[in-house]
Parts: sequence; C-alpha cells; structure tokens
Amino acid sequence: SFKQFLILQTSKLLFWRHRKDLEQCLHKQQQGLTKGGVDVSVHELRHFMRENQNGFAVIGDIKTAFNEIKKAHVLRLLREKIPGLFNYIHAYNVNTYKAILYDDRAIEVAEGLRQGDPLSSGLFAPGINKLIEVTNEALLDRGICSSYADDTNTLYKNIEMAQLAREQSERQKSL
Repeated sequence: SFKQFLILQTSKLLFWRHRKDLEQCLHKQQQGLTKGGVDVSVHELRHFMRENQNGFAVIGDIKTAFNEIKKAHVLRLLREKIPGLFNYIHAYNVNTYKAILYDDRAIEVAEGLRQGDPLSSGLFAPGINKLIEVTNEALLDRGICSSYADDTNTLYKNIEMAQLAREQSERQKSL
C-alpha cells in the first residue's frame, strides 16, 4: 500500500541519518543493517572454512524470531542508545497496528515485531544484538558467530570445539 511505501521510505531516511549510532550499538558481527551484509556473511563463512580445514559450521534460522523479540526491549534499547530514532519508532508502533487480520478476525499484536512490516528488519538487528555479543564472548578464540537478521552462522575451528561449546551451553541452561 502507499502508506507502507511512505513508512518504508521515511524509515530508510531515519535509519540512514542514524546509521553511525546504529553501527556503534551493534556488534561488528551483526550484519543485518550493514550495506552488503549478506555478501559479508557468505564471504566470512567461506574464508573461515578455507582457513580452518577442519572447521565446523552451525547455521541456524531462529524459529519465529520476529515474534520472540519483545517490542518493549527494542524500544528501551532505542530510547537509551538512539533517542533521535526512538520517538519515530515509538509513535509508529503505538499508532500503526494493534491487530492483524487473519481469516476475517482481528488478532491483537501483543508481542514481537510483525514479520513483513517495513520496520521489522531495522528493529530486529538491535533486538538480537545481545545474543550475538554473548555468543562471541563465549566462543573466545574457538570461532565466531555472525548474524544477518534471524539467520546465524556459528563457526568453530573444529568439531571438538563445537561439542565443547554445546556442553557448556547445556550446563548453563541447567543452572
């Protein structure tokens, strides 16, 4: 629709205006808002696997990812880190949609970022950023984790390091 087109164009301008702020608050391995981010992810994966012949890659797509990111979390991050973008995003989220139509019924949008919404990708990157930071801190020098929206690549130098990371993750879950 024309309204969505205008929102998308306005959003692109605002994200462009605040790109330096966004880059500073995103982990360097979070490529969802990076120009050419898909290409960077693909080349990073290829380079890592070429350098680590015994390398092991875990490639994931976070199921229902856009629904899992809490709007309140994203809005809090924007208010703290990029206040100039916050007012627009907050007004858009509060006023644009309260429900989605499905099978002639209105279903309240209680949580998450609506998939297909013009702003969802731009909001998703800051929302998932903490996961990328924590994963890279846990990997130390055993590998790297990068993300493009909800697609994540966790690259290990060998399968033993991947298994060790899995065991550590399982121990942390049980705490």
